[in-house]
This record gives sequence, structure tokens and C-alpha cells, in this order.
Amino acid sequence: MDKAIYTAMNAAISYADRHSINANNLSNISTSGFKFHIPSSKYITVRGDSFITRVFPTATTSTHNKNPGNVNYSGNNLDVAILGEGWLAIQLEDGSEGYTKNGHIKINEEGKLTIKNFPVIGSENGALEVTPGSDLTISSDGTISAIGPGESSKSITSVGKLKLAKSDLNDLELNENGIFISKNNKILQSDESIRLIPNAFEESNVSAVDSIIKIIDDSRNFEMQMKLISNISENSKISNQILTIN
Repeated sequence: MDKAIYTAMNAAISYADRHSINANNLSNISTSGFKFHIPSSKYITVRGDSFITRVFPTATTSTHNKNPGNVNYSGNNLDVAILGEGWLAIQLEDGSEGYTKNGHIKINEEGKLTIKNFPVIGSENGALEVTPGSDLTISSDGTISAIGPGESSKSITSVGKLKLAKSDLNDLELNENGIFISKNNKILQSDESIRLIPNAFEESNVSAVDSIIKIIDDSRNFEMQMKLISNISENSKISNQILTIN
């Protein structure tokens, strides 16, 4: 009985983990550049010759779907969609680099360009800053041009260039804040071949319908495993009662 309960409980835990991952995917359906997580599991065999048939599932690090999201032409001068294997570099709280497909760039009160409150890194590996109130445009190669407050269009100047790095998604991993970082904390170099689509952003590649179906399926499978555990426990009690009577 104990072996059956252990197997069912492991299955229930696996479905609970899948439910959590799929729910997180659905909650990020409006997050620019979000790549939905694919739940993963692996099998573990119990050591010992007498347990060679004992195989149990356990959750492992989830992978991510590489498919690009749809490009949304917002008309916002600070929005950019990063094509192919390109990534925008941002500065994390500890000073290291993170990488994102989120193309919603904003200017904070200090004039720093940010994405989700993280400073955007320039091609010279420093945080990009502009005069607050400047009118910015971003070209397809990441060059940023600015017209200062109250100045005419003739006074446009280049104020920097976005650091655009190239990496396969499999060579990146998520940190605790949900930001992609290079494995082994390796800093990616700028890649001049990467191109942007200005005035647009990449949408999440999450399918709402698909995620909802998976969440419902995970919930039902979890309930089935819990019902199985209850039945196993009840059968165990009945067996003990029979032995007591005899």
C-alpha cells in the first residue's frame, strides 16, 4: 500500500507543479517577449536489485518555447521588437547583465532608459541616459537619436546605441526574478547583425486557450491522484480490519 501511495503522491506533486507553471504562463500573456515555460520531468529509479521495477517521476528544470510572439505595431517611439536570436541587455541589481525580449523601454525621472525598472545597457556596456523630456527615436540597428526639450528637429543628435546580443534560448536560464541570464554568468558580446523593428514590440507567445486547457487538465489529473490516494488508504483500513477479525 505504501508503494502505491508514494507513486500516486509523486504523480500528484508533478501535476501540481505543471499547474503552477501553466498558470504562470497564462498570467504573463500580456508580458512583451515572454516565452512560455514547458513543464519537464524525469524518472528516478530506486537503488537496489530488488527495486529494479521501481521508477518514480520528479519535476526538473522547465524549458522554454522558442517560437516568436506576434509583432504589435504600437507606434510608440520607445518600443522595439527584437528579431531572431537577438536580445536586449539590461543591468541587474547586482551589476550583472540580464537579457530580455521585452521591448517596452521607458525613461525614468533620472533620464535613464529602463525595462521593467532595470537600466538598459548600451553597446559600450554602460547604462544609457538622456536628458529628461527628450524626444527619442530608435533605428533598426539600435542607434538612439534625441531631440532635446524645446529644440527643433534640426538639432537631432545620437545619444547612444542599445546593446544587442545574440544567443540561443537554450544557452540562457531564468534567474529568481524571471530575467534571462547567460549560463555560468558569461557576458554576451554585442552583435552588429541583430536588427530591431522600431515602434513595435513582440507579444508573448503564450496561447490563452492552450494554457487554460492545460490548467484544467492538470487540475483534473491532480484530483484523480488524490482520489486514488484516498481509495488506497481506505483499502488499507479494510484490509487491517479483516486481519484483526481473523
